[in-house]
Amino acid sequence: MNAIVTGAGRYNGIGAAICYRLAKAGHNLLFTSNSKYDLTVAHINPDDYQAIKNRCISYGANVSFHDCDFAIVSSIKEMFDVAENELGAIDLLINCACWHEYDTFGEITAEQLDMCYSVNARSVFLSCQEFAVRYNGTHGRIINLTSTQEKEPLMMEIAYAATKAMIPTLTATLAPLLFRRGITINAINPGPTDIGIADDAYVISQSKLPLGHIGSPENVADLIELLIDEKANWITGQTIHSEGGLIRNCL
Repeated sequence: MNAIVTGAGRYNGIGAAICYRLAKAGHNLLFTSNSKYDLTVAHINPDDYQAIKNRCISYGANVSFHDCDFAIVSSIKEMFDVAENELGAIDLLINCACWHEYDTFGEITAEQLDMCYSVNARSVFLSCQEFAVRYNGTHGRIINLTSTQEKEPLMMEIAYAATKAMIPTLTATLAPLLFRRGITINAINPGPTDIGIADDAYVISQSKLPLGHIGSPENVADLIELLIDEKANWITGQTIHSEGGLIRNCL
C-alpha cells in the first residue's frame, strides 16, 4: 500500500507511531505536518520531521514529508499531487491532523471556531473526497482520528470538541458511498494517550484506569493495522472507541 498520514509531526505522537508501523509492514508513505501550528501552538520541534522520516526509511520504506496547512483549501489537492508524484497511486488515507487549543466558553472567537472547523472537519471531508475521486482500486482504506467528545464534555476544549464531533457522522455518512468504490472508512477515538508531553488534561484517577495507565500511540497503530488488513473488508462506517476500558462516571 501507498499511504498518506496527516498530522504526523511529533516524534512520539500518534501520527508518527502509525508511520512507523506502516513502514515496518512494507508500506510506502507521505506524512504531513503544519510547521506554523507546530511552532506556535503544539510546541513541536521541526527537527522531528526528519527524525520521523529517517526512522521510517530505516525500515526500508519509501517516505516523503510535506508541510501542509489545511486551513488553505488548495493544500488538499497539492498534498495528493505530491504523494502520487513521489509514491504512485494512494491506497490508504489516515487523517490525524487537528487544530487543538484550550479555550473557555466566554472567550472563544469566530476566528478560533473557523480555524478548528477548517482543519478538524473541512479538511477531513475534502481529503476523503479527493481520495475517492483519484482511487481506482479494490482495497482502499480511510481512517479518521476523532476524540472523546462523544463520551464526555470537553469543557476547556469547546471549539476542538465541536468540530471533531463531525468526524463520526461524516464517517458513517460516507461509508455506503465509498463501499461501492471498494473503499472502507472508519474512525478511531484513541482516548487519553501518552504522547510524551506533560498535560494536566491527561491526569486521570487510577480508579478509572483498569491497567493503571493511559494508552500509547502504539495502541492506535495496532488498531489501524487491523483495519487495513483484508480481513477487515466488512468493517466500515464505524467509530471505534479504543480506550483500554476507561471507566467514566464513577466516584
